Amino acid sequence: QTLFEAAFETGRFVAKADILSRDGGGWHLLEVKSSFSDSTSIKEYVDDLAYTAMVLRRAGLAVVRTSLVLLSRDYRYGLGLDRLFSILDKTQDVAPRAAEFEQAADAVAAGLLGEARPAPVLVSACRRCDFFATACVGSGHAHTVVELPNLHHTKLRKLSAEGIISLSEVPADFALSDRQQRVVDAVLS
Repeated sequence: QTLFEAAFETGRFVAKADILSRDGGGWHLLEVKSSFSDSTSIKEYVDDLAYTAMVLRRAGLAVVRTSLVLLSRDYRYGLGLDRLFSILDKTQDVAPRAAEFEQAADAVAAGLLGEARPAPVLVSACRRCDFFATACVGSGHAHTVVELPNLHHTKLRKLSAEGIISLSEVPADFALSDRQQRVVDAVLS
């Protein structure tokens, strides 16, 4: 009637269901998290639950209900263990997210697991990437736009869309703060 940590693999997708419990002719999927029921991370947990539900459905399991199992802030020492957890039914939130994941799943799998490398794009994460300057878009540039202090991601995205990687390529009329402009002037001089 109940399975714990059952693993499912279908195609290129793998998921482990924390708890599966029989529910009529289908299954109730429960995802256990070590957070309180009023956590600000509920949306992330719903996404995690939706991914697992998508994989289980692809594997042929009839998932009829989905819930999060979280710690209850109301629990106090001495109360029954049945009050330690809060079970939040998230079926209404999970269903549309699982459908979105289903639509994108094959494209995501092809992109992640395919032989061809994706075209590199300059993003905020490039600042912390070990490969940026050696094996990616920063390679061959002495100074890049990621060196600009406090460069907002929208400005970085705009520079990237225009193919500007090197500080020497930043247009003179591109809006920079005084501090950012000093960096450009210092590098170019």
